[in-house]
Amino acid sequence: MNIFRFGRSRSESTSTVDNLLFGGNNNNNNSTSHMSLVNAGSDVTSPLTSSTITPATPLSSATSSDALDELGSSTSFDIQSTLPYLHHEYLGFDVPHLDQNLNDSNSSLSEEDRIIAQLNQEWDHKWREKHAEAKKVWRDFFMNNGGVTKPLDPHNKALQSLIRKFEVPSVLRRKVWMECMRVDKLVLENEGYYEKILEVHKDQECQSMAQIELDLHRTFPHHPYFNTEDSPGRQQMKRVLTAFSWRNPFVSYCQSINYVTGMLLLHYQEQEAFWMLVAILENLLPANFYNPTLTGLRVDGKVLDELIQERLPKLGHHFRECDVDTTSFVTGWFMRLFIDIFPLKTTLRLWDLMFSEGSKILFRAALSFLKLHERELLRLKHMGEILHYLNTAPQQQNNYTQLVKTGWSFYSLKRKTIDDLRTKWLRVVNQEIKDMDDRRQKMRELRQKQLEKEEELERQLMQVEEEENSSSTEIVEENNTDKEEPQSENIEVAA
Repeated sequence: MNIFRFGRSRSESTSTVDNLLFGGNNNNNNSTSHMSLVNAGSDVTSPLTSSTITPATPLSSATSSDALDELGSSTSFDIQSTLPYLHHEYLGFDVPHLDQNLNDSNSSLSEEDRIIAQLNQEWDHKWREKHAEAKKVWRDFFMNNGGVTKPLDPHNKALQSLIRKFEVPSVLRRKVWMECMRVDKLVLENEGYYEKILEVHKDQECQSMAQIELDLHRTFPHHPYFNTEDSPGRQQMKRVLTAFSWRNPFVSYCQSINYVTGMLLLHYQEQEAFWMLVAILENLLPANFYNPTLTGLRVDGKVLDELIQERLPKLGHHFRECDVDTTSFVTGWFMRLFIDIFPLKTTLRLWDLMFSEGSKILFRAALSFLKLHERELLRLKHMGEILHYLNTAPQQQNNYTQLVKTGWSFYSLKRKTIDDLRTKWLRVVNQEIKDMDDRRQKMRELRQKQLEKEEELERQLMQVEEEENSSSTEIVEENNTDKEEPQSENIEVAA
């Protein structure tokens, strides 16, 4: 059973593909201002309450209203109002100076901003060409494989090859990502689960709620879907994160999961976003990736370090000479799954590959970036310079085609290789965690002993003080007695 079942003929399916990729809301219209897209939609939806969570609908309905009709969806609401930014070229995010007229002599742009504007505009032009080519290739794929409404087989070699060579068009990501991750089956098999877990715990506060509330304000604060307390996206994110924390107390919540959830909510309805998050955290990534000790993340940091030493030996040696710890820069990369690390379209391109081929793409992307920037990194001689470069240079990696091609050009990386390395380093990390726990326990015991000694010393001091006070009292009393006795004698003599 699959939620993408519509029973259309080949000719109708072909028409659907054309409508989906080339008709309806075509965002390749250059006359549409990017800023108008960013500012539009802030009032498109109202916050959903837990009692009015929109039911999951066929993924193929994540298109324009015309495409909805073409796909035969029976939904009773407008998908544009529940996923208002799905068709925006940049998902509603602002791209600095994308619409700036660089020929304007009165422009107040600084030289740095002008360079950024030029790079963004040049890449945007190239991306439009690549995106148009990708849509044509994907159109042919669906025409030759039963149409856009036919469920995808994630093990299909042709599909995997297609995702490697061409980005998934934005209008298809909702379908392709979910079916590659088999989340469509999770949604069907667990109907009502999401509403139930929220309902059961509605009068309780999860242990991570304080941190969740704090991070809601930090997640895409300038995006109109998340930027206010009552923004629909922020309300949905709170419910999704709360539901996951109840479902998986082993992880509960960890910072960075909020960014992953926010990105999912720009592509999926609330329940679908929840199950995509479940699939990512419980299936795609190691189960201990976001646990309280970040075991899986630490393991992957060591895996990447070994891969750097093996595949990029000069750079690996340079890092060691400069005391650069791989985890110091890769932690942010991996925890956020590259969100806000690379430009948006580069991140989404890596997600295409990650959902198709698994978490080994994390390592491919990291190694590919380091390979592309190896020459510049080798010129830097101090740890601070290197870490600054690794924290800023990824933001300019607009050319995701170059990044992806490099990832497959200078080395091969199989899933088994990653699995074996993770097994190897898991033992090391577990021992490190145990050693750290032992040291902490010894420190606690030492502190306890010290506290007991201090308490004993304080008790003894108090006892000495009491004895001294008692002794002083006795002396005073004796003195008083001595003074009174001669007075009696004098009285007797006088008599």
